[in-house]
Amino acid sequence: MSLEQEIIQSICMTQHGRYEEGLGRLQQLTLLCPADFRPWWAIAHLSTEVQQRREALHRVLALKPDQSQARELLMRLDSEAVARAS
Repeated sequence: MSLEQEIIQSICMTQHGRYEEGLGRLQQLTLLCPADFRPWWAIAHLSTEVQQRREALHRVLALKPDQSQARELLMRLDSEAVARAS
């Protein structure tokens, strides 16, 4: 199975009642394919934990600095954190 298929299958798991299993699988993919930003990108979108989302976005940007969507999402998360702290 290709990496893209693995990611899609993991996303489907998270959306169909197998959230922890799907997210865990994505985390495994980050170890199996450390130079690929796509598993991190999926984690950034699927995680319910803000800190995990931020870490995933930082990994995306480390691997693919020109990923403007990741930069925008990270800025949005930072803005929301500042607003909550106020």
